[in-house]
Amino acid sequence: MPYENASSLKAQLRNMLNNNLQIGLVSTRRPDLLERTLRSFDKNLFRNFKISGCYANIDPAFGGDKEHQLAKDCIRDYLPKVTIREPTRAQFGDAVKWVWGQFTPDLALHLEDDWELLQSINAHDVYEKYQCEQLDCPLH
Repeated sequence: MPYENASSLKAQLRNMLNNNLQIGLVSTRRPDLLERTLRSFDKNLFRNFKISGCYANIDPAFGGDKEHQLAKDCIRDYLPKVTIREPTRAQFGDAVKWVWGQFTPDLALHLEDDWELLQSINAHDVYEKYQCEQLDCPLH
């Protein structure tokens, strides 16, 4: 559905780009996979934005205490100001709900431990894509 007030949308998007990106991460105890994910997002996205908040949930699945600590350390290596939730039982739905509950109305990215970002994304890319989708126009 096209956005009815294009000038208002453009102003909102410009403001959004001046805000910081929040990161929400849903993870388990798979530090090797998590490191690959975070390395790819650090290289191709994190460094292109100001990170204002980081929220991670580490579910106790796919490993023991050692893997849990390694996953936690890995997250802190890439997202030093992270708030980490460590539930006693794995519940993907609860993890997603908690992470999304931490976000403020600024720009946010939901991330999972088995994703990999293969190309660079910057604020202008997000602005252009979002603007085109809201205005119902084709991407160039």
